[in-house]
Amino acid sequence: MRKRNPSYHSWWHAKDRCTNPKNKRWARYGGRGISMCDEWLNSFDNFLADMGVRPDGLTLERVDNDLGYSPDNCVWATHKQQAQNQCGSKLTLEDVAKIRELLAKGLSHRKIAALFGVSSPTITGINTGKYW
Repeated sequence: MRKRNPSYHSWWHAKDRCTNPKNKRWARYGGRGISMCDEWLNSFDNFLADMGVRPDGLTLERVDNDLGYSPDNCVWATHKQQAQNQCGSKLTLEDVAKIRELLAKGLSHRKIAALFGVSSPTITGINTGKYW
């Protein structure tokens, strides 16, 4: 029954990313030193007591992307909030405003991406409101 629980799902996948070298995202988590605190690692009930039930539409987010999963570094967040906190994110609010100006002027996503050192899909995400 727990496997269908959204809170359990978030906990299990975070734990797997940190501890399982076979996880396809392990290199960005456990492989770079991101861990889960012992209290959570060994107990979903402890995780649930600290985080509460996962609200609809939200996912588990680390506030400081360079620190692990623990009560003082995790919140429930939207996908948009998470996109703004990704490792390697280098755009500022000012950059995003300038990107939107360039999009309005008709500059291509590829050219804008090159100007800001990001991918074309990032520009598309800004354009559609998926990011920022």
